[in-house]
Amino acid sequence: MATLAMSLLAATLKAFGPGVAMLAVACGVLVANSAGWLARWQSPTSRPRWLATGWLLFAVSLGCPAAQGCNNKPIYGLEAATGLAVSQGEFMLKVAVDHDQRVEALGQFMKQPWPAINGAILYSAINAANVTALLAPLLWLRWRQHRWSHFRWIVLAGLGVSLSLSLQEANGLRFGYYLWCGSFLVISCVWKITWRDQAKLWIGAACFAGLELLASWDR
Repeated sequence: MATLAMSLLAATLKAFGPGVAMLAVACGVLVANSAGWLARWQSPTSRPRWLATGWLLFAVSLGCPAAQGCNNKPIYGLEAATGLAVSQGEFMLKVAVDHDQRVEALGQFMKQPWPAINGAILYSAINAANVTALLAPLLWLRWRQHRWSHFRWIVLAGLGVSLSLSLQEANGLRFGYYLWCGSFLVISCVWKITWRDQAKLWIGAACFAGLELLASWDR
């Protein structure tokens, strides 16, 4: 089964590129989770291992090239994560305290609503997922398995958005991005994902992809 899975992954990678391959891996892991094939590794003693592995992948991804910037200069994961967080925080602060900025932002939203909505969802989902993954060990120690399960939706939202991005911007993404996306996938294995939860995830990812398409037309 492992050999077959790796052969299919290699064929998908060669035929469709890394974006579709990442989506195929995520689909396979989530289907295995919902089918109960990971139940043996989701015992109370095994869950911390999933969490530790996912957290380590997330930490390593921050130090790896995640995307290609101007003049082929790599953008590292930490730069991308802090850039998204700082830009959204600065924008929200300006809109909250500056009347002129608020009027300008509202006018821009009225002219091009879809890019504004798309950007808000993109930034919020990624920033929330990054903070959750970064604080995962503390959350686990503080709330343990049961109460921390509520955070799975933040992790799944980050996973869904990142998978949507992998299909649209695969040529500009580097291996740090795939480690980052994989960290959310591994952390999601801490919990049993029901078929209903998985359906919500894919519907949300499809809606976000459609929103990305509307935003590109509206620009």
